[in-house]
Amino acid sequence: MEDEQIIAIIGVLKSLRALEAIQKIDELYIETEETAKGYKVQNGLDMSSGNKKFPDRHILLKHLTEDKFVVHDFGDISKYNLEKCLKYYIINNKVLNYYTEVIFDLLSDINSWLDVTGLEFIIDTKMFRIRK
Repeated sequence: MEDEQIIAIIGVLKSLRALEAIQKIDELYIETEETAKGYKVQNGLDMSSGNKKFPDRHILLKHLTEDKFVVHDFGDISKYNLEKCLKYYIINNKVLNYYTEVIFDLLSDINSWLDVTGLEFIIDTKMFRIRK
């Protein structure tokens, strides 16, 4: 890589680390009174007894008609987060400026990378590794 590319990728990595760090702030999000309507969370085992490989996996279902739903998303929702997963949250005003700065810096660093690579943004996990 050329020097400008190395500098740009280091900038992207630093910005990603800052974004990761801000996500760990306990009071980043504030719960509102609102909950998502027309959705429900269903345990995978309740849907099919064949889902024994991932007994704690839950899926987000979107309501279509009386007893019909469509899978909207699936994932591993921790048991302690099940009650929270359909609630709406807002970003805490105390960290809003910092949060937006981190996102702006990340986008700026990505744009710097695009400028020095001729708008090329390919992530190849076989060629690029981060070691701790």
